[in-house]
Amino acid sequence: MDKSAAGHPLFSKMEAMTDPVRTIAERVRTRVLHEGIDLGADSTAARRYADEEVRRYSERALAGAHAQLADEPGTARDVVAEASRGL
Repeated sequence: MDKSAAGHPLFSKMEAMTDPVRTIAERVRTRVLHEGIDLGADSTAARRYADEEVRRYSERALAGAHAQLADEPGTARDVVAEASRGL
């Protein structure tokens, strides 16, 4: 990869968008905020949302929209950790 491209702001945005954990975690955060869920009061909500969003991501991957996930349960765990940091 060209080093000048690596420093470009659009490349950074593209790189983040291709990272499944970050992409899915952002969808989980959006749902939590939109639905007004208190993760402290509902400790299973983050995991439930992560599982649902990983499943949606995988379904889109089967249709060719994304690369398939190698480890869905592991991705869901990583998504919960990432999403929890952002809230």
